[in-house]
Amino acid sequence: MVRVMISDEPASTLITVDGKLSGDWVDAVQTCCKDAISTGKPLRLYMRDVSTIDERGCTLLRQLAEKGVGLARNPKVGIR
Repeated sequence: MVRVMISDEPASTLITVDGKLSGDWVDAVQTCCKDAISTGKPLRLYMRDVSTIDERGCTLLRQLAEKGVGLARNPKVGIR
């Protein structure tokens, strides 16, 4: 199971992920990220409470990083 929360802030979008970034759940996160990227605002992905990341999840994270998505440990601090 995965829970994805989207916070649309004035200067950027923050997507918070809890649960598993594996199997079919990767598609849900990918869709949310794709929609957020299409707005043109910077995107930060906060992996708050993720228990499992499989190869598909790792591939998604690499692709997002290549697109300039910030991977955040803390929602206020982006890591690039």
